[in-house]
Amino acid sequence: MKYQLTSPRAQTMMDYLPEYYGTSAIMGAIVDQQAAELDKFYQTLDEVLKQYFVQTATWGLDLWEMELGLPVRYQLPDNERRGFILSRIRGIGTATRSTVEQVAESFGNGSMDIIEDFQAYRIIVRFAEKTGIPLNIQDLQTALREVVPAHLDIQYEYNHLTWDNLESKHVTWDMIENLHLTWDQFQEYL
Repeated sequence: MKYQLTSPRAQTMMDYLPEYYGTSAIMGAIVDQQAAELDKFYQTLDEVLKQYFVQTATWGLDLWEMELGLPVRYQLPDNERRGFILSRIRGIGTATRSTVEQVAESFGNGSMDIIEDFQAYRIIVRFAEKTGIPLNIQDLQTALREVVPAHLDIQYEYNHLTWDNLESKHVTWDMIENLHLTWDQFQEYL
């Protein structure tokens, strides 16, 4: 009676054994259990490897935060924690325009225009894609304040949807009422 193997790895392992073990139920059970343990081992190994990269880290995010001197924020979703970590990593070094853009865009608010106004000792962060004030604006402001030199002020310019914008696209109030969309769906609709 041949043992029914449950792991693809078990069949590979059985192929390395002499043929007469192929009909042994005892050897099949032993190899199947060993293969199952190896599957768990490789799965754990893959999970640990994911923690070495911010984009794939999960339970290792607190280690990244501690390493970079950030507060550990278990209450935040992983994608927001990743945004903080990435902004800190990108913000290390000289605060060039490119660095500020990368830090700002790591928060997932779309592309942003960074306008340098050094005569007025300020930079302007203009949201190019999103309309309204982003939900995570406080986090973005904190991250940028850590990157931008202290002698420069940071001003934020937001896009707002006005009736003039809608009229230019020939959208009427009746059309809006009949759509029954959320705000985000409405913006995508436009």
